[in-house]
Amino acid sequence: MVPILAAHAGWLPIEATFAAIAAQNIALVDIRGPYPLRIGLLLSMAAILSGCTWLGSMAGGALPQALAATLVVILAGGVWRHLSGEYGPSLAVSSALLFLIALSHPAGTTAVLAPAGSAAVGALWGVVVQMALWPIRA
Repeated sequence: MVPILAAHAGWLPIEATFAAIAAQNIALVDIRGPYPLRIGLLLSMAAILSGCTWLGSMAGGALPQALAATLVVILAGGVWRHLSGEYGPSLAVSSALLFLIALSHPAGTTAVLAPAGSAAVGALWGVVVQMALWPIRA
């Protein structure tokens, strides 16, 4: 909440919100299984988070596109929830949150790349944090 409130107050750029939410949601996932599966799942989650942020930024300019994109995110969230009962619900909620935050900001080519890039960097940082703990907690 701190980055969201600080960005709302004008103390941080809005991109910090996307990076913080993506990093937190990737770093806090408790993944079990072989390491290649873990890395693949984490990178897939990072791609989904940044993709939903990009979609929200792209659709933010007009109501029909925003409604269509919202429907896509809702349906995709349902699919993620049913594919994995352990990881799907948190991915569905966090990707929808990033999508809705990105949707609320004006669209444009520079406005599209900054939030999606920040979400990608934050998610990749979450992957690094997650992997750093593997030697300690296998």
